[in-house]
Amino acid sequence: MKPDTSPIRQSETLAVLKPYVKTLIRSAMRRRNVTFKELSVRLAGLGIQASENTLIQKVRRAEFPAHFLVVCLRVLEVDHVDLQRLDIARTIREKRPPKLVR
Repeated sequence: MKPDTSPIRQSETLAVLKPYVKTLIRSAMRRRNVTFKELSVRLAGLGIQASENTLIQKVRRAEFPAHFLVVCLRVLEVDHVDLQRLDIARTIREKRPPKLVR
């Protein structure tokens, strides 16, 4: 069976990134014992108004701008994110069904 070399679609990339981003925020919150309500208060300290429910929905969907992710990680005191472990292309190709080549 030949390895899949077809182009990667945006939808496939987002399907890999969304769980990663969601886990990134939630694990930072867990490590620091921060609730969504506390995250809301911390963000408000930087002028970003987001209710507890709004934050829950944003993180659940993992659909928000990059600046929102950065500011969340900053208020959660995350100093380093290891992107070396995030191999998007390999993850996508491993999830694709194998092609039957004749």
